[in-house]
Amino acid sequence: FIGQYGVTTIFLLSGLSLKLTELTNAFSNLKLNTSIQAITFAAWPFLIGYPLTSIMEKFVPNLLPLPIREGLLILTCLPTTINMCILLTSASGGNVATALCNTVISNLAGIALTPMLLLRFFGKG
Repeated sequence: FIGQYGVTTIFLLSGLSLKLTELTNAFSNLKLNTSIQAITFAAWPFLIGYPLTSIMEKFVPNLLPLPIREGLLILTCLPTTINMCILLTSASGGNVATALCNTVISNLAGIALTPMLLLRFFGKG
């Protein structure tokens, strides 16, 4: 029950506590939004996930089993979660409107980009 409705509640409370101008300004900041999405869907998978798992496979193959290494790579291909993004941004005094906009953007983009990244890294199954 909490898992189903908790995210919706966080999203609604975060959205309702912000002014529409804050959300509009956050959404219209294309340079920042593009940078955040590029880090999420390009830097993490290609500069962190793939090199890390490749190095582990080459130099310490017995450190973690293959399914765990593959799971680490998969995690770097996923968009951020709304609950962690909003909660951590709010707790640190960051721009909640920008965090909310980019969480929504990355979750919508992740519908297409995550399978494409997984296909790129794991090929046709």
